[in-house]
Amino acid sequence: MMKSVFLFFTALTLSFSAQASIVKYKSEEAFRAFVESYGNSMDEVEMELKDLSKAQLQAIQTYVKDSSDVWVDTVLEGPYQLNWKAELVIDAVSALYNSKGELAAYYVTFSQEAWFTDSCEYDEEADDSKEPSEIYAECGAGSIVGHIFVSGDLKFAADDWNNPADFQD
Repeated sequence: MMKSVFLFFTALTLSFSAQASIVKYKSEEAFRAFVESYGNSMDEVEMELKDLSKAQLQAIQTYVKDSSDVWVDTVLEGPYQLNWKAELVIDAVSALYNSKGELAAYYVTFSQEAWFTDSCEYDEEADDSKEPSEIYAECGAGSIVGHIFVSGDLKFAADDWNNPADFQD
C-alpha cells in the first residue's frame, strides 16, 4: 500500500513539475551559492528524459557537454582513456524542489565509455583508424561519470564538486 501511495505521489509530482513555480536565481553566483549549500533538505524526484521538453533536454545536453569538456584536465589526467567513438549519455535527471515546492534545480548524471589503462598493455601509437575497443581490449572497461546541477530556468549550471567526475567500472 505504501509503495503504491509513493508511486502515485511521485507521478503526481512529475505531472505538476511543468506547472511548479521555478526558483529564479538573480545571478550565476546566486545559483552557485545554492549548489554549495545543497543538502538533503530538498525533495528529489527522478524524471524520465521523455518528460523533459525538447528545449529543456537541449539545454541540459549543452551543459553536460560543457562539463565533460574539462575531463581532459581532470579525471582523464589519470590512467583512463575515453572511447572517442561513444556518445556522451545522460543517465539520470532528478528535479530538486525546495520546501516551498518550487523547482530549485535539476541534478543530472551523465557518462561516457572509458577504459582503465593501468590494468593493461595497449598500443599507445595506434591511430584513429583502429576501433577503440580493439586498442583497449585488454583494459578494464567502464565509464567516466559526471554530475551537474542545472537551474530550473535552465540559465545556469554548476558541477557537483562534492561528487566529481570519476571512472566507474
